[in-house]
Amino acid sequence: MKSILKFIALAIGLGIIGGVFSVIGALIGGRVIGENLFGALGLAFIGLLGGYLLGIIVGIILIKKLLRQRGSVTLGITGGIIGAVITVLTGVAWDPNTVILFSVLFFTTPVFCLAGFYLKR
Repeated sequence: MKSILKFIALAIGLGIIGGVFSVIGALIGGRVIGENLFGALGLAFIGLLGGYLLGIIVGIILIKKLLRQRGSVTLGITGGIIGAVITVLTGVAWDPNTVILFSVLFFTTPVFCLAGFYLKR
């Protein structure tokens, strides 16, 4: 039970770090084009997804370095990327509802990342 709670706490922490990076990425992406509203919206969307994935990667590195957890950072990063790609591809194919897509994306990416990180244990 203790390990399950630890996994959930780490997944929530990864989600929070990813959320901070996604806001930064969306702000940077939206400012790149500036005047063109639709272009800025598209780059903000790309910045949101890219920033979230970058935040998850930074979070898994922090877990390894600061918390001294045993696991594979490479498999964790790979798991995060696979989780994000699978979610986006299946979400677009099933239902292009962005609320559901982002909800599932923000949940599955940290879980896949931590699963890959602890896979080598």
